[in-house]
Amino acid sequence: MSLLESISGTIRDQYGQPVYGIWVSAWSKSQHTGFGDFTQSDGSYSIEDLPKSSDYQISVQPDEALPYIPQERKIFQVTLNPLILRYTKAGCLKQK
Repeated sequence: MSLLESISGTIRDQYGQPVYGIWVSAWSKSQHTGFGDFTQSDGSYSIEDLPKSSDYQISVQPDEALPYIPQERKIFQVTLNPLILRYTKAGCLKQK
């Protein structure tokens, strides 16, 4: 039984297009540890070798030169399902 977990997923913009070069990090307050990864050209990321925990906070931080808004999301249980986050550009309005 592995004592390590991984969190992976894809970052996409409001149009469903992958976003490259975004820093995605995972932090566990209870484990006092975390790691991160930059998104690839297809928007994918994989944060590996994380200690088992049920309180990971996922932070998505764009480079200051990119027009995206930082995001955070709490994960209560790491699953085998990839996490897909939609990223909105600053100043963009979504029409419903």
